[in-house]
Amino acid sequence: IYFKNSPPSGFDLKLKATNKIGCADSVTRFGYIRIDGPVPDFKINITKGCEPLTVNIVDNSLSYSEYYFDYGDGSAFDTSGNPGMHTYTTDNTADEISKFKPSLFLIDPLGCFSEKKYPVDIEVFKMPTISFMADTLQGCRPLRINFTDTSKFVQSYQWDFDGNGFINDTAKNPSYIYKKPGLKTVILRVRSQYGCVNYDTIIDYINVYDLPNPDFTFTKLESDTSFIYYDLINQSTNYNTIDWFVDSLNIGSQSIIKYGFRDSGFTNVKLVATTIQGCKDSIDSLIRITPDFFFHIPNAFTPNGKGGNEKFGPVAPRWARRYVMRIFNRFGQKMFESDGVNNQWDGKFKDYPAQDGVYVYSIEYLDISGVSHVYQGTFLLIR
Repeated sequence: IYFKNSPPSGFDLKLKATNKIGCADSVTRFGYIRIDGPVPDFKINITKGCEPLTVNIVDNSLSYSEYYFDYGDGSAFDTSGNPGMHTYTTDNTADEISKFKPSLFLIDPLGCFSEKKYPVDIEVFKMPTISFMADTLQGCRPLRINFTDTSKFVQSYQWDFDGNGFINDTAKNPSYIYKKPGLKTVILRVRSQYGCVNYDTIIDYINVYDLPNPDFTFTKLESDTSFIYYDLINQSTNYNTIDWFVDSLNIGSQSIIKYGFRDSGFTNVKLVATTIQGCKDSIDSLIRITPDFFFHIPNAFTPNGKGGNEKFGPVAPRWARRYVMRIFNRFGQKMFESDGVNNQWDGKFKDYPAQDGVYVYSIEYLDISGVSHVYQGTFLLIR
């Protein structure tokens, strides 16, 4: 029984005969038997690749009347004799490789048949499936985003967090800090262990809000014996609300605020601006608080308990580097001495009311600018 066609020259047939005493002879008939059934033959240009894998199948079969080409992937047989181009995709979502075995079955007019299976499998590699998420999609700059990848069949990653074509990270689960405001497009390009490349683009995925631009100026106003007044003037842009702070104390939210400082020297003024999205920024400034200098000495006082001019002393800024006031009677006896502007004479000497009459004062005042002022004169004590 012959199971395959003969070559074009046919099969050779040899007969050998041996008698009882061991003598032998043989005869050979070359090309004596010819079997000319169908001859299946085909070639495939590529056998491995990423899905969708398109291959070109070239048929070289001979001597057939019926033609059945099985692509091996469950698709319909080709019966035209020209299987041509065919596209393979993976057939199992859980496996990264799908294998297919193409075969060809032929029948000739005499009913003879023949089959050929391709010697190697068609191997199709699944494309990576891309999926990722961000822990937040919006916020104020600088905005830190933690990305979590949930892709499958991935060996390497290329993250483009700004959609500008530059690779920012190659980690599986990266973090990125957005320093500039605006809508951000995120692109993830991945590669499988078999070299299959896929990418996903999410346009305007992240919304980074801009910060306000806080700024202010200040203008010195008048001073009195208790306060030094300034206008604090808001100059901010890109904001919705503001808050003023003086040495951590919230003093208001008006655009222009008049504030009286109780002490001279350097004071920290802070302006906090907030956008409509809740983004905050602030600016601090050390302001040197300087009172206007003024000095007034009364020429009389009436310490009689009736609520008039009960004490004697100057009307002057209470902020002084050094202050000394001395009161003398007409005999040169010192009646009172003070080291503070607000510490004034109540008209008593050793807890007893002093006599009505003329008294002498001597005042030394060193202001906060370092300028010395000396005042001397007389005044009346009248009860």
